[in-house]
Amino acid sequence: MDWAQVASILVGLNIILSLWLFRQIVFTVRSLVQDLDQNLGLAIKALVEGGLGEIEQINPIQQALAQMLIGKMENSPIEAVITERGADGKFSKPS
Repeated sequence: MDWAQVASILVGLNIILSLWLFRQIVFTVRSLVQDLDQNLGLAIKALVEGGLGEIEQINPIQQALAQMLIGKMENSPIEAVITERGADGKFSKPS
């Protein structure tokens, strides 16, 4: 047997082994995705049927800050100031 035949046999075995491993990985990933899909379905079903349970109350400081921000947004509209350019192309101070 010469080295070319040995190399060809090893390359062939490598290809066969690679294809077999790829097939095993595909089956494993497909199985894991199916299990994940079932678990997510069961979790969503449990949430819909049982509700979310007790929800933690909002912190009063956070609530006060939120009310303050909402009040500022409603009461003070933002006014745009247009600054004209002077003859030299630079922005000039409004007069």
